[in-house]
Amino acid sequence: MAPRPGSTLHPRPDVCSVDDCERPGNGSRGYCRTHYTRWRRHGDPSARPRYDVAARFEQFVDRSGECHRWMGTHDRNGYGHFSYEGRLRKAHTIALLLVGVTVPPGMTVDHVRARGCRHRDCVRVEHLEVVTHRENSLRGDNPAAINARKTHCKRGHEFTPENTASRPDRSERICRACARERGRRHDAKRRPSQWLMADRGWPPYNGGKA
Repeated sequence: MAPRPGSTLHPRPDVCSVDDCERPGNGSRGYCRTHYTRWRRHGDPSARPRYDVAARFEQFVDRSGECHRWMGTHDRNGYGHFSYEGRLRKAHTIALLLVGVTVPPGMTVDHVRARGCRHRDCVRVEHLEVVTHRENSLRGDNPAAINARKTHCKRGHEFTPENTASRPDRSERICRACARERGRRHDAKRRPSQWLMADRGWPPYNGGKA
């Protein structure tokens, strides 16, 4: 497309004039919007400045309190988010990464309450610890964690190794003393009917077996 008579603008190209760029040109020196912005900021449309991640991270941190609160974006669960290497990451994992601590696969980061951490968006390294998902869950306030911290059953029996059993899937602890008491009550309910059957000369019930 030719420029209008007397116009000082460059012709509007179909695509950006930078090599290997397929985005449409916007008429500003023949660049697309991205390369035009780079030219305005850095004087070179191909410039890709490397930002100081630590400096960019720091500008979103409020260190005025005991917890260093994240002031950037948050997810719906209250955890801070930070853009790193082209994708959003949890802000507290980046805080550890900046001091040389990586989170291995299968592990997660716990905001340790015992160290004074009270906020999910805290990025203070001293308040963070890499733990397993199970350990992180048992440190929380969910029903499984609350029950795991109990030392006695609801009837006051202590959860000692001798007095504790578990289901095959290990989803629940069972108090052996309470289980024995339930068995005795169940037997007590069955005995009168068995005695009545014996008095009348009826054969004992064998579960329907021939």
